[in-house]
Amino acid sequence: MQYENEQDVRNRKILCNAIALVVKEHREKLGKSMHTLSAEGSVNKASWVLLESKKVKYPSLVVLWKIAEALNMKPSELIKEVEDKLGDKFSLSGLN
Repeated sequence: MQYENEQDVRNRKILCNAIALVVKEHREKLGKSMHTLSAEGSVNKASWVLLESKKVKYPSLVVLWKIAEALNMKPSELIKEVEDKLGDKFSLSGLN
């Protein structure tokens, strides 16, 4: 893995925070706890807790996909909401 400079770390944290907010908003809209959703689906409670508490550095596509499904969303809808929350100027590559 490539070394992350301060801007990379900052951008990654911004992205993870946006993911956490979108996931938490949808979970609360459903009126379900992390425990309930983990019992119903294929995402364990630890993954929910780590994601929503912004402690996941690199959330995997598989986990995000499973979480989207547990929230009755398409994975593309989850990503689109995260994109919308971040705004057009956000970039992990610094090319925007």
